[in-house]
Amino acid sequence: MRPPPALVSVWLLAVAVCADSGQRAHTRAPSNCRDHAGRPGVCGTVHDCPPLLALVSNGRRPSAEEVSQLRRSQCRVPGGSRRRVLLCCAVPPPPPPPAAPEEPFDGEPEEHPNRRLLERGEPCGSSLVPRITGGKEVRHGQHPWMALIGYRHSETGRVSYRCGGALIGRRHVLTAAHCLVSLPAQLRLDSVRLGDHNLSRPTDCALTPDGRPVCGVPQEFRIAALFIHSDYNKPSARLNDIALLKLDRPVVEDNFVGKICLPFDSARQRNYTGVGLSAVGFGSVGPGRDSPSSEVLLEVVLPGVDQQRCAAAVRRLGGLLGPRQMCAGGEPGRDVCFGDSGAPLVADPGAGELAPTLVGLVAYGARLCDGAVPGVFTRVSSYLNWILDRIDD
Repeated sequence: MRPPPALVSVWLLAVAVCADSGQRAHTRAPSNCRDHAGRPGVCGTVHDCPPLLALVSNGRRPSAEEVSQLRRSQCRVPGGSRRRVLLCCAVPPPPPPPAAPEEPFDGEPEEHPNRRLLERGEPCGSSLVPRITGGKEVRHGQHPWMALIGYRHSETGRVSYRCGGALIGRRHVLTAAHCLVSLPAQLRLDSVRLGDHNLSRPTDCALTPDGRPVCGVPQEFRIAALFIHSDYNKPSARLNDIALLKLDRPVVEDNFVGKICLPFDSARQRNYTGVGLSAVGFGSVGPGRDSPSSEVLLEVVLPGVDQQRCAAAVRRLGGLLGPRQMCAGGEPGRDVCFGDSGAPLVADPGAGELAPTLVGLVAYGARLCDGAVPGVFTRVSSYLNWILDRIDD
């Protein structure tokens, strides 16, 4: 994200998962090791291993047996410091293939029986702090639905975050389909990270409205199932660019992790032309794909763009804008950039919604991320039944 500029992928080349694109990576050292159960794994810090991190996160006190598991999972890497505790994290199997819903629901999304599943837990759109605008660093807890999609390198064992997503339920994250298909040979989909604000720090803190400090550790999850739209890239390239990830367990909703509202009711029908919409992400600060990505979560406000005007701009560059896509931006110096594919485009209460609402997912944009042309986003309201058909508990 360029500040005051911003987030997404590439114009007519929706690549957010290019090899060595400069996205942030964990310093998890590759090493052959065995965990407490004798399973092969990778040696790294506890923050690199969601199953082990879950034993000690959010102030939880592990049992004696769990302490024994942690001790028996300790490992070392060549040349590593003996004072630093490293743990062996078992390498999980790939997620199972998705099961298609038996009978797609064809009624109004507001009446879908699975909508109640998304409403479990805390109310959607809740946030610790007031929202700000202008392409600046956001306050920790301001966008608790922001997800990072992690990819593991087969040779180094490192996990890098090259796409974004949005938490919509306690176990479900929406992202772009192109973040999950045609990956470079050395990368595989690995995990989802929530509640992060500064990628260089293991813990982030924020102040509540009454001045009390609250701190949180990012939550990491394996992927239990994934669903890629069957018509992705049909009938032409970059259309139906949407996917749903199911996490291996429910999130712990707190000050820094929470779900965003989907565009039901009036938001489903609304025309966002001229409305300021917030794009958030950790992508390149631009311009160009070789620019460094941001260490902290950034936000930029982009105006919604008239569909016909945007379609004409896309046609001039040899593309096709579909009716299930929308555009935002087109202002010099304010744009989305590399590394933010799948990240959320949000209408907030200041834009007329009752609560922060997910209206788009970053699909593709200008190659230089300079705001010369609008960015293209998957229109979430067009896929509500598709999403709900795939939600379960």
